[in-house]
Order: sequence, then C-alpha cells, then structure tokens
Amino acid sequence: MTATKTPKKKGKNILIHELINLGIINLYLASCFSVLITLNSLALFRYGIDGFNYGIKI
Repeated sequence: MTATKTPKKKGKNILIHELINLGIINLYLASCFSVLITLNSLALFRYGIDGFNYGIKI
C-alpha cells in the first residue's frame, strides 16, 4: 500500500482563490440588482412616476 500525497495549497493561493470568487459573486449581485432597479424605474415611469431621479444604482 502506497500513500498518495496530495499537494497542499499555500495560504496565499487559497486567499487569492477566495478573493477571485468573492469578486465574481459581487459582480453578479451588482449586475442583478442594477437590472432589478432599472426595471423598477421603468415600471414606475410607465405609470407616470419619474423613478429615474435616483439613477442607476450599483
């Protein structure tokens, strides 16, 4: 029986990987919320309420 060694990730590599994942999640959430706020403003505009005073929120 031979023991197989798995390479250990160093702390710096783990940190970089987690920061990349965090950035991707933040971009995804920001884009989703921007779309929702824009759609909300468009729906309000349809009924004569000016919702564009707030601008696009990111």
